[in-house]
Amino acid sequence: MKTKILILSLFVSIVSISLWKSQNPEKIDDLILCNAEALAIQEGKEPIYCIGVGSVDCPMGGKVKKVVIGYSLELF
Repeated sequence: MKTKILILSLFVSIVSISLWKSQNPEKIDDLILCNAEALAIQEGKEPIYCIGVGSVDCPMGGKVKKVVIGYSLELF
């Protein structure tokens, strides 16, 4: 008899918690949204490195020896 009451109370608890969670969805914190926006701002912008003096047009202006666009380990 005690096990039936324990199982029934456990079942009722699980159902009530499930219903409560479905009616109260978790809200995303404003700080998380601000961080996501800050990270998204940098998408699409690649760094540009203009190295040396030469005859190649640099997108930032002037003539340089080499232009590296994006992330690269070969700067020189």
